[in-house]
Amino acid sequence: MSEDEKRFMGRQGSYGIILDEYEGKYSLNEAKNNNGVIYRDWCYLSKWSKSEGGWIPDEKKRPKGIYLGDKDTAMKLLGRAYNMLKNG
Repeated sequence: MSEDEKRFMGRQGSYGIILDEYEGKYSLNEAKNNNGVIYRDWCYLSKWSKSEGGWIPDEKKRPKGIYLGDKDTAMKLLGRAYNMLKNG
């Protein structure tokens, strides 16, 4: 089992989320498990353009997900989410 497969949490079918770490920052990213190969969904974030008078796509693609911050912050946020789900 690959490291990606260990961090992948499936929901319906082969879709789910994966816990990623990059340079000490954590995120939960949308992903798909295709026969043991994990593919992340990528998107262009939007940014405001004064010259265009509206939102435009950024130049760089990024994984589609929720950015949680450093390890301590990520653990606190996920712990709070867990408690909210558990306690209704």
